[in-house]
Amino acid sequence: MVLIVNLVLLGVGLYWCITAVTTMPLWQGISLAGGLLPAVASGVMVLLLIFELLDILKKNKINKEYFVNSFKEVNWQDMIPVAVGLGILVGIKLIGMLLTLTLMLFCWLKFLSGYSVKKSAVVTICVMLFLYGVFKLWLKLPLPQGLLGLI
Repeated sequence: MVLIVNLVLLGVGLYWCITAVTTMPLWQGISLAGGLLPAVASGVMVLLLIFELLDILKKNKINKEYFVNSFKEVNWQDMIPVAVGLGILVGIKLIGMLLTLTLMLFCWLKFLSGYSVKKSAVVTICVMLFLYGVFKLWLKLPLPQGLLGLI
């Protein structure tokens, strides 16, 4: 499973490194620009993952049995946060960031943390009103609205 996770992380690191280098400026005059930090951070991540992958390939015989055993050892309940993260990415594209985070927070509090519906709703409403006030009203940040263009 470590090999699979490292390969996924390598893909993510390569994506962000390439995106930072090709779409954002690295230097602005004699100053740093917005693309330098993501490029360096993802580049370091890619290098470290390559070293880790080479070490895994040296120590283990990688075959079908390795992957079968890896999947048998996985506690799939530990993957819930990964599934939630992927759901958030899809939700942001479809219904926007604030609505997706509202749904995610409520569901997390209700189903994973076991709070009552009332307590989950109150906490969710308070947190999201605070976030809306800070990011939309005060800082006026253009948060992703999704395909529906809501909030």
